[in-house]
Amino acid sequence: MGIDELLKVSDFVTIHMPLTPETKDLFNAKSLAEMKDDAVVLNMARGGIVNEKEMYEALKAGKIGGYATDVLENEVAGDGLTEGAGFDSPPVRVRELPGLPPPGRPEHRRLPATSVPTSSPR
Repeated sequence: MGIDELLKVSDFVTIHMPLTPETKDLFNAKSLAEMKDDAVVLNMARGGIVNEKEMYEALKAGKIGGYATDVLENEVAGDGLTEGAGFDSPPVRVRELPGLPPPGRPEHRRLPATSVPTSSPR
């Protein structure tokens, strides 16, 4: 089964691959349109594999159920953002997405930080 067939039937897609010329913009308007409207994409790989502008448009249009990422195309590196980059990733503009409570409402507040053990218990 190829990636096109997998995208059509998947509820969740997690991305774990290097950014190469072949994977650049692998998730774009065409591939997102193939997915279920309630599918969720999780990008834990590299910025640039998901076309951020096209993901944002798919989210706004309700053509994708959700998107979570810990990477951006113009990521923070070394002493700051990559040269010429601004923190202007379209999916980051969550306030504009339909269905989310406005900032300041209780549902929008972050959960309090909790202590997480960094080593295994003895």
